[in-house]
Amino acid sequence: MSASTLAAHLDISTVAVRQHLNRLHTDRLTDYRESWSGVGRPARIWALTSRGNGEFPDNHLDLSEALLRGVRKVFGASGLRKLVTAYRRETTERYRSFIEAGSSTEDRLAVLVDQRTADGFMAEWHREEDDSLLFIENHCSIAAAARTCNELCTAELFMFQNILGRKVKVERFEHLLSGSDRCCYRITPATDHRA
Repeated sequence: MSASTLAAHLDISTVAVRQHLNRLHTDRLTDYRESWSGVGRPARIWALTSRGNGEFPDNHLDLSEALLRGVRKVFGASGLRKLVTAYRRETTERYRSFIEAGSSTEDRLAVLVDQRTADGFMAEWHREEDDSLLFIENHCSIAAAARTCNELCTAELFMFQNILGRKVKVERFEHLLSGSDRCCYRITPATDHRA
């Protein structure tokens, strides 16, 4: 987020937020990228680094990793795939329960952002100049489990496609587990969509 957005959420001044962010940056807990949106200086968009994400408590880390390793060991790769598929279906159904029939892609995406944010992913979306949509997750609340079981990331991509529908194509072009500071998805009209 930008310093001004954070300031509005925290109900403190933008100057105070910038001071805090700069201290966190010095400690390598945050980093930023510059974003141009017209005339003037670019805005700094701040995000937690991997080190910063590590500062948040995660009491389920060891358990989830051990369970995933155990499922793979006891039930094999096919058993793990079945478990991940069940997780994906359950989560998809939960998210879809918030989507009204006939919703536009933007409305579906807004619901997805709300639900992912509630699940700890710090999600957002916006429209690009080329009219594509970007869906961004600035934090991954299941990163440790995904490092043990990368099938979770594949399942989530499939889930996003399923929720947003056949009229669009969802492609991940930034991935936290591949070294990015977030996961980012581009949503474009599907070229092979049949009405």
